[in-house]
Amino acid sequence: MKNNSTMPITCLQWRPNSTAMKTSNILVTSAADGTLRHWHATSGKLLHQIQPDPENHIYTMDFNADGTLLALAGRDLHVHVYDETTKQLAFKMKEGYEQCGHSNRIFCVKFNKQNPNMIVSGGWDNTVQVYDTRYRGPVHSIFGPHICGDCIEIRNDGYTMMTGSYRMDDVIEIWDLRMFKRMRTIPWEGTGAETDFVYEEAMTERTGNDSVLGSITNNTYDSTNSFASSKDLVKKQHKLENEVAPFLYTACFNAR
Repeated sequence: MKNNSTMPITCLQWRPNSTAMKTSNILVTSAADGTLRHWHATSGKLLHQIQPDPENHIYTMDFNADGTLLALAGRDLHVHVYDETTKQLAFKMKEGYEQCGHSNRIFCVKFNKQNPNMIVSGGWDNTVQVYDTRYRGPVHSIFGPHICGDCIEIRNDGYTMMTGSYRMDDVIEIWDLRMFKRMRTIPWEGTGAETDFVYEEAMTERTGNDSVLGSITNNTYDSTNSFASSKDLVKKQHKLENEVAPFLYTACFNAR
């Protein structure tokens, strides 16, 4: 598939194969200039192209279960829902039902595949907005997750949602969409927050030219040198930068 545009691709999505849509193997891409393209992956041909708003950078998109609707979002704080049959905008959502919607860029939008009326989105404003397409707007919001990539996923049970945040603490969180409450957090070693901190002996505790550098894993000190007590150690930093990717950009469940 050849694209003559010089603008970078910001996101892509395979359209689900279903009886509702005749053509299969359709890949949809969006570019930094707001251009939306439909490609036939088998032949490599460009089937359709639109540019609704050159100023609206599209950062995320998702199809509903049968591929008849495409939701996309980005810079303009709205969730745009397109009809895949006509390739026209069906409606867009921002505020509504006593909810203000997003106040900053949106980096993830997802359909709930078990509930055709539910869409969720998250971004830089530390909220996850929950939309009901029948009301054409958000009906609930969850404060907390700082979404900077494709880091929202809903399990096949239709109510368990995972969010991944761009931060050092509480990175992976599991939510119950029936009560809109957090159920638990999942430790993620990529932050360096759970294991392998680098500790160094406090300067005031030793004299001379001796220097000791060790690591603590699961709260157990591991070094050939011994210390009188844990007070002799001071935490210096998380894992070295070349050993850890400290922030999360994408996450998903398996098929179940």
